[in-house]
Amino acid sequence: MKNLGNSSIFKANAIFYVLTVIIVGTVVLGIYASGIRSYYRALYPVVILDDDWVVSQNGTRIQETTLSKINTGVVNKAKTFILERQLPHSMIPSASLSFRTFQSTVIITIDDTQIYSYGLERSAAAKMLARKICFVPLPMNYSDKKLRIELTATEYMSFSGLGPFYFGNEQDLFNSFMEKRRLPFLIGNFLCIFGLFQLLWIPCILLAGSKNITPIFSALITVALGLYILSFYNIFDLFTDFQTVNTLLEYISLYLLPYAIAGFFASSAEKSRKLYGTFALINLAFILIVLLIHLFNVIHITQFSPLLYAIAVIETVPFIITVIKHPRKRRKLDANVLEETADKFLSYGFIIFALCGFINQMQFFYARFISGKESYVSIAFIIFGSIVFSTFLVLHYFLHSVCTLRAEATRQSLSYVAYSDPLTHLANRTKCEQTLQQLGVEKKPFILISFDLDNLKKVNDMFGHTEGDRMITTFAATLQKCFTTAMLIGRMGGDEFIVILADTPDTAINDLLLELSTTLEHMNQTETHFKYTVSFGYAKSSETQYGQRAHDIYMLADKRMYDMKRARHKKQGAAEQ
Repeated sequence: MKNLGNSSIFKANAIFYVLTVIIVGTVVLGIYASGIRSYYRALYPVVILDDDWVVSQNGTRIQETTLSKINTGVVNKAKTFILERQLPHSMIPSASLSFRTFQSTVIITIDDTQIYSYGLERSAAAKMLARKICFVPLPMNYSDKKLRIELTATEYMSFSGLGPFYFGNEQDLFNSFMEKRRLPFLIGNFLCIFGLFQLLWIPCILLAGSKNITPIFSALITVALGLYILSFYNIFDLFTDFQTVNTLLEYISLYLLPYAIAGFFASSAEKSRKLYGTFALINLAFILIVLLIHLFNVIHITQFSPLLYAIAVIETVPFIITVIKHPRKRRKLDANVLEETADKFLSYGFIIFALCGFINQMQFFYARFISGKESYVSIAFIIFGSIVFSTFLVLHYFLHSVCTLRAEATRQSLSYVAYSDPLTHLANRTKCEQTLQQLGVEKKPFILISFDLDNLKKVNDMFGHTEGDRMITTFAATLQKCFTTAMLIGRMGGDEFIVILADTPDTAINDLLLELSTTLEHMNQTETHFKYTVSFGYAKSSETQYGQRAHDIYMLADKRMYDMKRARHKKQGAAEQ
């Protein structure tokens, strides 16, 4: 059964890797295709409204008129910016504005007429405001009119920087929005689909007998990375009317990453399992506490990211120190080389991902606290690190699966040598006694039949051991043919054999023994050197108390076999006289 189980695991993994290659190949082609410029041509030019603004903060006018040059610093709760300028002199049909707002209310007026507002009711109820992409239709007679945008921060450290604001045809603005996000959209979707595919495949691998749970955490990591990339670029805002879905997905996926990574290391590492297991529990508790605090509207989920970054740094340092201080020594065995390579893939992939995350975090820190232009920051490094890390996770699992299968094959080979009779390939005496001991522990009902092949010594003396071996092997094959449902067929030594069956009625046992006798009689009709005759006796586990050793059942069956043997010899002797 173990061989079948390992074969199933191998087949399950093989199918998984083949499909993985297909998916990765599709993504490579998609990334290549995403590098080709779209054939779509804008009907009307999309303009960035960056110059000629009159900007004031809490009633104080800012001298700079170019939004991309204004350093707002970190904008905290209740700070208000008012931006004013003339709309372009043009007549674009379905003209609109698009911009990204960072946890702030928005009021837009044209010539003192309000045309758009966002977040006022949620802000009044002290609820979280999302980081949202706004598409604002303009009235038909907008040309040269005064545009006024009022932004009021609703959180501690809501945002830094103003703009960019895009002006153009509504469809052109949407196409421009998607054009700028083609690569993040493709990679984010790939990671989500790839991770979900792994999650769906995990039950198949587990049902095949694998006990490795690292694919679960690998899938969580991959899905979390995909969700974070998509939500960072506000992709989910395009598919739902619920304002906070995109922001919640962004922060939940971000907070889930440390837990999934720590869980992966806890399930794959041996020496540091307790350390990473502790990290995983801490991270899981962090996620649950943050969600509860957010749901009760005490502190919003967006406010915990600095604490998350601190936790991530603290947990990353021990891993990097371990990799640097304790490099694996190259070994001669192929399995160990593969295991070493798998661990290197994991280490390098995580270090690359951590380095990319650190670079992007430094960019974000600089943009928020120094240059005051947070809204212009991308996560290109995290996207690159996510692809590398997800790929290396799969390679790590693949190589470790190969190592596991090789080790299991070696173990089974050694087990076969240790527990198999070299002549008949049945279970040897050691295996038979081990099975009897296990049956005594499990206390399950069974039947044991003891066999003794007659005249083996005479055959060896008269025709040589070659014929004696043929006699033994042929009888062993006959036992296997007749007792196909046996739990165990073994050779106890010399001419002694046993068969262990599950609890079986006496009539069924007698039918099996009759089938064996009939088969031996047919064999004797064509055999010239010797005749097959066998003595047997059987005993049931119910004939002794379960507290006694199962070996006692064997002794009882063996005694009955010898009783039959003596009776047959006595009868044979009487006939000769």
